[in-house]
Amino acid sequence: MWDKLVARMKVSLRFPKRSAADLRWLKNLWIAFGIVWIAIGLFAWSGWPAVLAVLVGVGWLVQSVLTVKEIRRRQQGSTLDQPPV
Repeated sequence: MWDKLVARMKVSLRFPKRSAADLRWLKNLWIAFGIVWIAIGLFAWSGWPAVLAVLVGVGWLVQSVLTVKEIRRRQQGSTLDQPPV
């Protein structure tokens, strides 16, 4: 069961059916969401809602890092598929 869950998570991190331009746009969007949620947590709220808002912001930033890794993986794959000059 654990193996199925890990395999499912790895597949979901691959961003299927997205172009590189879409991934770059999503990366920028997720960075903006992360910064906004962290700012809300630090400056607007207090207590547990602030902690949760900061955690959500960190989650958005992690998602943007995963998007950068996917863009690099796709670029490396496309350069390896091309014949040498």
